Amino acid sequence: MKCPKCGSEIPEGKMYCEKCGTEIHIVKEYDAGLEQQISDNMSSIREEIRRQIEEEEKLKHTAERKKHLRLMAAAAAAAAAGVCILVFFLYYNFLRPTQARYVGRAYEAEQNGDYKKAAEFIDRALNLDEDGNVNQLLLKKAAYLEEAGEYEDAEVTVREVIADKNLTGDELIDAYGSLIQIYADQKRFDEISQFLSESPKEVQSKYSDYLCAEPTFSEKDGSYQKSFHLILGDDSGGTIFYTLDGTDPTIDSSVYSEPILLSSGEYTVCAVVVNKYGVRSKTARHTYQIGNGRLATPIVDTDSGTYSGVAMIKVEDPSSGKVYYTTDGSEPTEESNVYTGPIEMPSGNSTYIFITIDEFGNKSDTVERNYTLTPSAQVSKEDGPSYIITALMNLGQVIDADGTVTGGNACYSYEYEETQTVSGYGSFYIYNEVLIDSAGNSAVTGRRFAVNVSNAIVNLYTTGGELVPIS
Repeated sequence: MKCPKCGSEIPEGKMYCEKCGTEIHIVKEYDAGLEQQISDNMSSIREEIRRQIEEEEKLKHTAERKKHLRLMAAAAAAAAAGVCILVFFLYYNFLRPTQARYVGRAYEAEQNGDYKKAAEFIDRALNLDEDGNVNQLLLKKAAYLEEAGEYEDAEVTVREVIADKNLTGDELIDAYGSLIQIYADQKRFDEISQFLSESPKEVQSKYSDYLCAEPTFSEKDGSYQKSFHLILGDDSGGTIFYTLDGTDPTIDSSVYSEPILLSSGEYTVCAVVVNKYGVRSKTARHTYQIGNGRLATPIVDTDSGTYSGVAMIKVEDPSSGKVYYTTDGSEPTEESNVYTGPIEMPSGNSTYIFITIDEFGNKSDTVERNYTLTPSAQVSKEDGPSYIITALMNLGQVIDADGTVTGGNACYSYEYEETQTVSGYGSFYIYNEVLIDSAGNSAVTGRRFAVNVSNAIVNLYTTGGELVPIS
């Protein structure tokens, strides 16, 4: 075979010209049968290829769909996981019930004035049984119940706290403070003092203003021979009310303001203290038996009867107390005349009543004496003025028996007015003083003189009938 390009001979089996390098294309002889076979074969091949392509497309589509589904499933799972995480986060941090959350709800209810609902939220917090201060929650619940007017439930709640043996001192004080507030709101002050008196000392010290102790008595129960003054005491600054007949005192009973005199007989003295909060103490009760209550009767040495001349009424000194007397028929008291020595019996008829009274108010029986004195006058009415002038001369008010005024020419003259009996002193002549000048003019000075008809003693005599020493 020759090269179509350079014409050089190409060896058999070579596919290119060794001289010029031209590629040799061998064209076989045309065979119609072979061509038909080839055509049929190519059709089968093409059909197989198409079928394979379709199958591959189907497989590819199925794979893509499965992949897409797997991606969607993975995305859905991831989303679901995210939602779960979010829900858990929200629940744990915002929706999960906790004591703090219920306490917050209770506070909101408190701000809205719904104290009963606030107490219910505290109950829910307590039911969670979380680690925390249960006693503080109970006291908060009690406070809400108190505000809601549920006093009985509030008290039960507080007493549950007080019953805890593991309370610290401060916790116990807080618990008792809550209980006091509950009782005070109901004005159950007497009961406050009662349960505080049984509380620990640190509680009593903290709330001492509410603790009202019994009043103290200066004397113990028993029998006494003499009267005495009973002194009641109180350290709380409250008011003491008392009775003497054994009945329980009330705020309408006698108010203690000074020592109580127990003079005679039997006394059951009952006293209570009511402090500034209205808290009432327990009633203190003491019984006393005081002698027979009667002092010795005064011994009057001067018996009743008729006397003449000068007579003195004498009474012996008592062993205790003082002797008092009257002259108007009334029973003597501590406001009456005190016997200090012999009394001159007055002229005419008189009545004297005597009694002994001691410092405690104990009294004796009274003694009455009736006298009639008919004086045998030792001084005449006519001699009275001379006794007056003599007394004035001794004082330097006149210079002679005529009654001449010292340092002047006028003189005094005395005119008889009447005879008077002065209780305890006897009978007296009463004279008016008159001043007469050198021209004979006269004027009453206003002074009156009393001359004792028995002993001639001279005194001034007042308009009220009293004797006053001249000076």
